[in-house]
Amino acid sequence: MSACPPFIFQDMNKAAKLVSSAVVGADFEVIEVNGTSYVVKPPTINRIAGAVSRLSRLALHDGATLKDILSVQENAREYAMALSYLIQENYDLADELSKGSFDEVVTGLATAIDMISAKSFSIAASLTKNASVLVAKPLRW
Repeated sequence: MSACPPFIFQDMNKAAKLVSSAVVGADFEVIEVNGTSYVVKPPTINRIAGAVSRLSRLALHDGATLKDILSVQENAREYAMALSYLIQENYDLADELSKGSFDEVVTGLATAIDMISAKSFSIAASLTKNASVLVAKPLRW
């Protein structure tokens, strides 16, 4: 019998943690921006789409981590709007979040996005881009 590679156990441990956290209602993260704490729950499809619609407008560059990618583009206002949507499914917190430091907003956004699987985020980003292309095309009858 061959041994399983270590990464399989890491994935299993991560999955077990997510499931057990969800069962006991501890599947959230707390972020702090400008001295205020915000609870971020696992994003719904609607929240992901709202955040991605803001991020898809930006010219993001390659990086080793999500935080590296976000740190290149210093557009805290757009990041604050995306984070606001991930927190409460609207952009009402954007003004308050924009008062925080750039690092706080990027860290909060990275934390919230980390709650989404990479595959789900890529699919949402692709769908948002495709939808914007369809809306931009003129209708022909």
